[in-house]
Amino acid sequence: MTIFDGLQLFITPLVLVILSPCALGQNTGLCTGTGTNYNAPSSGNCLDSWSGVGGSFVYPNDFDVLNQVEIYTCPLSKKRIIISNGIPDHTVEKRKNALPCEFNWAVSVPLNPTESSVPTEIPAKGIIAMATNGVPAYGALEADDANAVEPDGLIQDAQFWYGHSTASGIWHVHNPYMGAENADSTTLLGWALDGYAIYGPFDSGSDDLNELDNCNGREVNGTYQYHVRKREDVNENLDYCKGNNNPETNWNYILGCYHGTTDLTEVRDSTSFTIPSDCVTEGAPTKAPVAAPSAPSVSDQCVDSPLRIKIPVDDQMVARSCEWVARKKTDERCAILGVSDTCPSACETCGTCSDSPLRIKFLMEGEAKKIARSCEWVARTKTEERCLIDGMADTCRATCGSC
Repeated sequence: MTIFDGLQLFITPLVLVILSPCALGQNTGLCTGTGTNYNAPSSGNCLDSWSGVGGSFVYPNDFDVLNQVEIYTCPLSKKRIIISNGIPDHTVEKRKNALPCEFNWAVSVPLNPTESSVPTEIPAKGIIAMATNGVPAYGALEADDANAVEPDGLIQDAQFWYGHSTASGIWHVHNPYMGAENADSTTLLGWALDGYAIYGPFDSGSDDLNELDNCNGREVNGTYQYHVRKREDVNENLDYCKGNNNPETNWNYILGCYHGTTDLTEVRDSTSFTIPSDCVTEGAPTKAPVAAPSAPSVSDQCVDSPLRIKIPVDDQMVARSCEWVARKKTDERCAILGVSDTCPSACETCGTCSDSPLRIKFLMEGEAKKIARSCEWVARTKTEERCLIDGMADTCRATCGSC
């Protein structure tokens, strides 16, 4: 079942759907009808405490389900993988009755995108990109074919940066800021489903803005990347489709089309998705690390993490400790990607102040069993509290300011 903003279509995965959207009630002409729609994954817990209540909800205090997202780079598999529950990680306004729910997203895009010979149409509805916080980004159309970003109706919630929920509980964004309250042209907002990175907007009238193609992209130092457009730089009075079988859309707030191919793109259910063994958590956190002065101080930065780390062994992801690394065949074990950053003493790689790029297993207060998270998760919110978790300051040394 594919779910889009309250509209339900029963189709097989990756089927092509021809839609005829309208711009503010106007005839749009013809789009190509070749945008590939993706199935929504399974759902989990919903924010039931929000039922029947509107207004502002502050993250994390008002959220009974918290944001979870991990981003992986897979150099051998040539994939970037985003695993998330789709819950936003910031304060939101709720103006519709639909409740946000967890959805088990597993989005895999090409790590090295391939340019398409001709632009490819984005789906008229449904996911077109993934934000860095693990929330899906949709195109400019609402379920009733109205403009979601600059609406002409009573429901105004989708136009703001924080997003809104479908009738089935899928939290998503239409707004070009993709869940970032403030963003400029250097801000990484997420990745389009063709694998190319999406950055924040240029100033209106700037020469850089004029250089963007109709998909919203340009080359920077030889690498293609997208830049979203501010609302004032999109003409909402035009039809959504350009007509004449053109794959490009006029409402190109986030994307006007795909520059790359989506042949290798997958949108799967994370509960049944296997992360390839060569994947490691993507390096730097998307938000600036916050030092934790109350965290345990580590005077000697050449300290191994006392926590178990998730590493690939014999084509399987297993949890191992730095003691295991040091026990035997140290050179071989230290060659596993990310291990030398996590076990600098065992691997004799002292001298740098860095976070472990691997997933870490630990027991969090209130949890019945150990969970696996990354240093990016530590840096994302409530950093001081997370750095106080036993062993975390010796594992996420840069984020926790302990070296």
